[in-house]
Amino acid sequence: MTNNRKIANSVFNVLRKEGLIPVDVQFGNGYFIFEHGEDSVVHFHIKGVKNWKFGMWIDTSIDNAVQVFAQNEMWIDKFKPSRSIFLENISKATLKRVARNKGSAKYDYIMVVEMIQHIKNNPHLAAVQDYYCGMYIREPLAKMLWDCKISRLKDISYDVKKYLTHELIECKRNALAVKILKMKNPEIIKDAHIDDCNSDGIVCYPRYEICIVFNRMAEDDEEQANYMNKAMKPVYKIFSRRNTCIRYFVGKESRDCEWYE
Repeated sequence: MTNNRKIANSVFNVLRKEGLIPVDVQFGNGYFIFEHGEDSVVHFHIKGVKNWKFGMWIDTSIDNAVQVFAQNEMWIDKFKPSRSIFLENISKATLKRVARNKGSAKYDYIMVVEMIQHIKNNPHLAAVQDYYCGMYIREPLAKMLWDCKISRLKDISYDVKKYLTHELIECKRNALAVKILKMKNPEIIKDAHIDDCNSDGIVCYPRYEICIVFNRMAEDDEEQANYMNKAMKPVYKIFSRRNTCIRYFVGKESRDCEWYE
């Protein structure tokens, strides 16, 4: 067991004694493409605390050796300590004191316990605090909570609209156009496929690349272009141009032989 995992379990033991049960615990080695060390990044939930995700970053080479944080899952952007309103640090000196006397952990980790208890016992207030990035509420809580809910509904509406247009309708259009293109032009179309450029959490624009590979029909490039234009013309308008680009190739799929629009 790594030292980082022992530190995390030390915090979890205190939480369990206070009735805050960690569940869905996941240990990782870094954030995004940045490595922080084995078992240095921990994600978890607390049983009975809905819509909240908790994290723990461990780095015993710095003074704030453990950073325990939380964000409401409805509007997580970047899940890391520096983007979290709810954040409590455990110093390296505190860890050493707990290592010498495990009985002091209950008192040394008290701020972490109180932070999670606040989120559990005051979910609406905590949600408003998290959304507005502040611990002080300047307007009536009911109004701010209502604003949060309306904002969330707008986000959901946007996500549904985006799914229907980008993921469903536009993808179906592109798939149909590719199918027709290949069916009507078997002699000139060597291959045609759609690539989704979004992968491993990376978001690209345009997201979809339609790659059309033509057979070489003529030595002269102008005559070759005529063959390609003749094949594309009947289906060109079917292709969606939203979040999509079309790339042309001749002979084989390679940037060395790509034909740009």
